[in-house]
Amino acid sequence: MVSTDRRRFVKATGATLLVTSLAGCGAQDGGGNGTTASGATTSESTTTSDGTTMGNETTSMDTETTAGSETTAGNETEEGTTADGGDGANLRVVHASPDAPNVDVYVADAAALTDVPFAAASDYLPLSTGSHAIRITAAGDADTVVFDEEIEFSAADYTAVALGELEDGAENPFSVEVLEDDTSAPSGDTARVRLVHASPDAPAVDV
Repeated sequence: MVSTDRRRFVKATGATLLVTSLAGCGAQDGGGNGTTASGATTSESTTTSDGTTMGNETTSMDTETTAGSETTAGNETEEGTTADGGDGANLRVVHASPDAPNVDVYVADAAALTDVPFAAASDYLPLSTGSHAIRITAAGDADTVVFDEEIEFSAADYTAVALGELEDGAENPFSVEVLEDDTSAPSGDTARVRLVHASPDAPAVDV
């Protein structure tokens, strides 16, 4: 069970929790802590000095924002390459399930991330293209499996986000959503930001 205080914290900060971790970061060496997400969909919106054009409300969205001064994004890519400039896949993990324990993440039965806490986001992990078995377990307990699926990866960058709650009868049950990241260079003096609403018991929000 999640404590009342923790629920309030997640409700108040769930929409902003992942902005930093999901905001156009490029591939990095090494594997920090991280997690995966579920129940999120994406839409594109463009914000300029004249206003903002948005599609229907979704759980997550990519936004291109015009800045007053020139802003460049690190690890900019051209079409057909990933954030690290290679032709393989990259996967990062975000733990956004407030009542899930710390987790271990396995790729093809090999531990890729260990003891990942709530709200952590990993660096990109390099993968070959093709199908990979992704398994998430409670930290240090390989028998307590919360996710185990084969996922197909093309030459692109991905973020896997663990969302929802493990509690029995949860309105938004635990699931994992794999999102393809757009790490190409934005046009002009703009930056690209992805927002993910990860609070399982907060209402829909406007941004």
